[in-house]
Amino acid sequence: MGVFAKKASRVSAIGLVTLFGSVVSAEAGPDITFSADLRARWEVGNADDGQRIGSAVTLRYRPTLDVEFSPRLSFLIEGEAIAALTPDSRNGVFAPFVRPGIADAETLEINRVQAQYAPTENLVVTAGRQRVSLDDERFIGIVDFRQNQQTYDAITASLTHPSGISAQGGYIWQVNRIFGPRLDNGIFDSESFFVETSAPTPIGQISAYHFNLDLDDSVAAPISSETTGLQLSGRRFFGDLGLFWKTGLAYQAESDADLFYAVADTRLNWRDLSASIRYERLGSDDGIAFQTPLGTLHRFQGAVDVFLTTPDNGLEDLQISGVWRIGSLGPLRATRLNLQYNRFESATGSNRLGQEYGVEIAARLGANTFSAAFAAYEADTFSVDTSRFWLTYARRF
Repeated sequence: MGVFAKKASRVSAIGLVTLFGSVVSAEAGPDITFSADLRARWEVGNADDGQRIGSAVTLRYRPTLDVEFSPRLSFLIEGEAIAALTPDSRNGVFAPFVRPGIADAETLEINRVQAQYAPTENLVVTAGRQRVSLDDERFIGIVDFRQNQQTYDAITASLTHPSGISAQGGYIWQVNRIFGPRLDNGIFDSESFFVETSAPTPIGQISAYHFNLDLDDSVAAPISSETTGLQLSGRRFFGDLGLFWKTGLAYQAESDADLFYAVADTRLNWRDLSASIRYERLGSDDGIAFQTPLGTLHRFQGAVDVFLTTPDNGLEDLQISGVWRIGSLGPLRATRLNLQYNRFESATGSNRLGQEYGVEIAARLGANTFSAAFAAYEADTFSVDTSRFWLTYARRF
């Protein structure tokens, strides 16, 4: 655990008492807000290599206390409790049995504890255990799909200008991963920093970034690197038709390898329908591939999570997806249907690795959200046929 984690544990007793029921008078004091969210999930994984089915039913409760001392100064503490409602023997990550793994560990911890100070209207500084979410979370994110969020012990700052120019950056000394402290790689010690700037142009918003990741090297996978890149994103509207695009290039130095990344993403929206096509290339050099270890990887390269680590020969991913927001059917107006297809090839040699099909239906009723999803990966030359099913209920209080 890092220095900050030790300090956080000393304040956790006082913080949790407040979180779970202490009444504080705010008549002449700070503005105090309490909120919470609850999420229950049943997940099933099946791999076609002789493994038995892995499954987990988990329940997460996350209460948050936000204290605003003034418009410029605030403090937040957030607890997180995750309970497994089925035996660990059904889950290949947290038991000695050979089963597909489901990375939702039981835990009781401080998810966030942070102080935020805004010395001016345009500058915000945050210190402590916090969420760090950049752009679409391809490189740094919170992995909110999993029950345990990925949070960062860090100091970060964001600066904005009325012209639309912005900058943000930070230093990270510990990464609290989704696996929790029960696993050896559940926490990364870190001496990492990042900086990103963005500005509007006539052809869209252009962003430049640099990520210097110096992470715990006890993990077998390559996770320390320096990445520098540019991204251009924009949108145009033609009546009911909306066109959105994003393209980007990045260079990553890892060990003695020179690695390149490219993305091109286009989406069309028309009323309740949208369709998109996305191409990503994570390059390879002499058996070392472009990696994004702190990203929200479940959003990319398919929902089955076969490619959480980029294969040694790199990866090319062509993704086609469609969304129908059923906004014109009365009581179903808060329901959406997602369809997705991914085709995977190696970046070096262009070998066909496999393909994946996915479907999700989600509905919202007041503060309640229900969703069911299924995804299946069909292997050609990489891994084995794998499928996943999720049934999720969530509520905000």
